[in-house]
Amino acid sequence: MIDLRLGNCLEVMQTIPEKSIDVVITSPPYFNAKEYSHWNTYEDYLNWCDLWIKEVNKTLVDGGILAINSSAVITARAKRSERSIRHNIPADLYAICKNRNFWFVEELIWEKPEGAVINRNGGFSIHRHPLQWKANPTTEKILIVQKTTTKLNDEIIKNKDTTQRILGNFDRGEIFRFNPETKSKHPAPFPIDIPNIVLKYYTWANDVVLDPFMGSGTTGVVCKSLGRKFIGIEQNANYFEMAKKRIEQH
Repeated sequence: MIDLRLGNCLEVMQTIPEKSIDVVITSPPYFNAKEYSHWNTYEDYLNWCDLWIKEVNKTLVDGGILAINSSAVITARAKRSERSIRHNIPADLYAICKNRNFWFVEELIWEKPEGAVINRNGGFSIHRHPLQWKANPTTEKILIVQKTTTKLNDEIIKNKDTTQRILGNFDRGEIFRFNPETKSKHPAPFPIDIPNIVLKYYTWANDVVLDPFMGSGTTGVVCKSLGRKFIGIEQNANYFEMAKKRIEQH
């Protein structure tokens, strides 16, 4: 089952039956980081995040998994006499999830090659003053949380097809190293490695997976490959058609 829906996720998720989704994998727009994502204040952005996480909670089964890819962003200073502000989106998203009755499971780390990110140390390399050094943003975070349930995970597993196994090599740590996606026409493409990791370790065949910010359809492509049912939501008509074509052709 591949079910693609064009529209605002806050509205579309209200049409999805409660407790009908097993896993949600997504990478929401980062605060004012791209031309298609703008909020007047960071507080407005967090309030919006609270709204879509609230809707996600309704759609997930008890014990269902929510995986969110995000990273810190900077609001640049308007002039030299002002301070730039760095927002810790991953930490704030976890705080929202905790408030919406999700349990913390893992914080996976996506490490990119240093050559693929912006160098923040141009000034420091010249002057070398304390307080001037800044870490280059070589990582993004994949927050894994679980909707609260009265059942232990052992009980949830018993109700699944326990003949299914994760075969071959498996990852042992929380750091995953892979390159960003560079060939997509989408301005913020979702690397295929992220849904691959989440689907491998948190889903069974025929589970229903939702991506409320489908973008170019990467999660749908992986679901199709691995035999998972997929619901994708995208409000931009151009990106929706891009995702639809990509998933159909896969």
